[in-house]
Amino acid sequence: MSGTSGAPSLEEFLEMDLDSIRVIVGNSPEGSTGVLVPDGNRKAGLILWGLDPSKKDFDRDLFTRLHAKFLEVVRMFFEHGVRVLYVPTVTTKNFDRGKAYMDAAMTDGLVHFFHDPLWLSFYEEQGVKVKFYGNRDVIREKGFETFLAWMDELERRTAKNENHLLLLGLACERSLEEVRLAGIGIELHSKLGRAPTRSELVEAYYGQDLPDVGFFIRPTEVRDSDMLPVLTSGYKTQMYFPVSPAAFLSKRAIRAIFHDLVYNRVASGGKKIYRKEDISPEEIRGVKNYYEANLETILGLGERRGPFWLPNSGIPNSVLLERVSDGGGKKGSS
Repeated sequence: MSGTSGAPSLEEFLEMDLDSIRVIVGNSPEGSTGVLVPDGNRKAGLILWGLDPSKKDFDRDLFTRLHAKFLEVVRMFFEHGVRVLYVPTVTTKNFDRGKAYMDAAMTDGLVHFFHDPLWLSFYEEQGVKVKFYGNRDVIREKGFETFLAWMDELERRTAKNENHLLLLGLACERSLEEVRLAGIGIELHSKLGRAPTRSELVEAYYGQDLPDVGFFIRPTEVRDSDMLPVLTSGYKTQMYFPVSPAAFLSKRAIRAIFHDLVYNRVASGGKKIYRKEDISPEEIRGVKNYYEANLETILGLGERRGPFWLPNSGIPNSVLLERVSDGGGKKGSS
């Protein structure tokens, strides 16, 4: 059965051929540009792979397993029609966690983006241009100046690729970058003799003009983590919060997000269409019943299990945890 106004249902969209979805998402301003926060990595290592965080090689083992899985997630986004993907990788606050933490994050983790044959082949085969954004002074001040040269080299190496744009963020928190952006704006004003336009500010900050961000995906937490890009994200940006770590996003999960984004979230464009369109009494009753049945339903609630916060997923967490502890033998009710 098709969805509202002839749109495909979720079930139909999930089974649709990739070429059709690529056209739908790629031609949608909401779906063609987005943010994927690569979070939940250490949780993945501890919970999903059983790695021991007390061992010296924990981070190296983690990122060795992780980078190939995350590459496939990025590949899926591009194959489904995304043209511009922001991936904020390391925050300024991460740099303040200490040398051991950042040595692991940079030399065991981020190094894959620059030197791993899998990633380098991916950029060329898929036509992916790579650019970096954020505060390079932080990277230099924290002792990772070598990475600055690598960043310049990778941007140069992929500059002629035109199919997709991968924006990797380092020291890129929105609240801190907005302060730095004020200085960039003052410099531009002095240079131009007038207030810079939005496009001029975007180009000065990112190195090229960019469209608005349509979607923001932040796994394992229900918050933006200060990772919304400056200038290009705002009221049009739709937010999604997968329960599992970023590297474990499936094709079905990605398609479910795009179906909701294209056909459900932005159908009204934020306008009060119910003031103009005819709405049947049945539709009004359906919405009324929905709200009355969910008077105490709050998106973003969860529960604490040891050091972990688990968001409500529709299945009681107690049932899921019992099922796991029983080795999958118990069956929870839906």
